[in-house]
Amino acid sequence: MDEHSVTTKMLKSEFILYKSYAAARTLRMPQIFSGILCDTERCKQYKGLSILFEIYLVLAVNNAVCERGFSCMKRVKNDWRSCLGTKQLSRLMFSSIEGPSMDNFDAAGAVEKWWTSGNRACRPGFNLWQKEQEQEIRDDLYEDLVLMDQEAEQEENRLAEALDDSDESDIDESDIDTFLKDY
Repeated sequence: MDEHSVTTKMLKSEFILYKSYAAARTLRMPQIFSGILCDTERCKQYKGLSILFEIYLVLAVNNAVCERGFSCMKRVKNDWRSCLGTKQLSRLMFSSIEGPSMDNFDAAGAVEKWWTSGNRACRPGFNLWQKEQEQEIRDDLYEDLVLMDQEAEQEENRLAEALDDSDESDIDESDIDTFLKDY
């Protein structure tokens, strides 16, 4: 307290003023402390106590948050990943603690970015994600070609039936040429 030029006598007098001030309020202690710290005039009035108010407001009531962080670090930095750097460990812990739940997470974008970045992207034929996408495109194209082939076959059968039903004298070679140009 000496580095802030605060004495115990000063703290006692401020505390007596604070008690009368707080007794007239119906707010809880943290709200009163916050109100005093936000009001510059009151902050000057309680110069010594304002330091204690700040400490009180940031001090954890229990160590559950700290323990949760250590548990997360134990999960993330295990024996298999013991060489993680501080920056990467911090990122993984943040996404583990603050990230979306697994039910709401769509991994497709993350996997795509992971497959296309780093050394994996430099190796030809290594990108399995891309191979799966290309295979899906090939399958779709194959299905489209099969459908087009079936439609063309049905059209040929329909025309063959129409030719069989009609008189051969009605058909002219120019009609056949026109038909063949269309296909």
